[in-house]
Amino acid sequence: MYGVEQPFALSLGEYGAHITFAWCVYDAPLLEIGGELADFKYKEYFPSLEAVGDWCRARVGEIEENARRVDGILTAHSLTTDLTHLLSQALHAYLASTWYCKRGAVDWYSCWEGGGYFQSSVDVEYSQAPFYLALWPQLLEMELCEWAEHTRDGETKLGEAGRGTLFMAHDMGQYCDCNGQKLWIDQELEETTNYVLMAYAVWKRTGSRRAIEQNADIIRRFLDFILATDTRGDGIPSYACHTTLDDACLPLRTGERLTYIAVKKCRGLPHGRGDFGGSRALRHGGLPRLCGARARNHRARRLARRPLHRLLYGQGRRGERQYLYGKRLFAPAHGRAAAGT
Repeated sequence: MYGVEQPFALSLGEYGAHITFAWCVYDAPLLEIGGELADFKYKEYFPSLEAVGDWCRARVGEIEENARRVDGILTAHSLTTDLTHLLSQALHAYLASTWYCKRGAVDWYSCWEGGGYFQSSVDVEYSQAPFYLALWPQLLEMELCEWAEHTRDGETKLGEAGRGTLFMAHDMGQYCDCNGQKLWIDQELEETTNYVLMAYAVWKRTGSRRAIEQNADIIRRFLDFILATDTRGDGIPSYACHTTLDDACLPLRTGERLTYIAVKKCRGLPHGRGDFGGSRALRHGGLPRLCGARARNHRARRLARRPLHRLLYGQGRRGERQYLYGKRLFAPAHGRAAAGT
């Protein structure tokens, strides 16, 4: 660390010279992907720390103008300054969590999840997908291709019914490595439906079929896994329902036959009919017909149209209000399991 010293003297009310500082960094490779270190993308443009400093000095006005332009986007609302401060903090926290590297000749993008530092958690990136789709959808498309290397065998969860299927891992790693999932639990349908929905959204937003065509076989096997979890044929999954609702009660996080997961399944299945821009890579056997039939007929579609209070509270045979937790409806007034599902 070097100090900077500059003597000055100011009279009352007098302004001194304006000094602009730039914080420049130039790191050795830090991120490990598949067991190998990946260098930062910016090294394609800057050979040294001194080159970064020279670039900043030559473009002070351009950098400040771009900062004002971005500020203008964030402050273009009619709400309070509290929202402006929140958006500013959120954007800075997001930028500090991003990794843009080179994996050989291919660009790599991933993003830390909050305090857990998981690399590109699928459910977290799903939550901020609207941000990517609005500003830089190619980043999300890159993640879709990278996630395809982190799938898991559906047979390990569903037994014989899951043979030949795949489900999506929760993350790609933690801290400075992308060598495989580090979360200690799987969120099978949560992440698998997230992947299908984001793949469709990227195609719908950009028209690009790169992630779909490149990973068509994986998406087909994802859809097979989604269908295999429905053992009753009513569209509500019976297994693999661990959710991302971290602050919810245990039945809503780990229960079976959850409405939350059923609705996401309902939204994901129609894309298996070939809705991905008419992608021929997804049209095989009877999968498009089966996905379409399940999406049209299953109970989850009816649940998706119900008012929120009716999703949260069911109606028992005796008319008492019941909390919809998971596998069964529990009547809080009696503390017993009610009839029906």
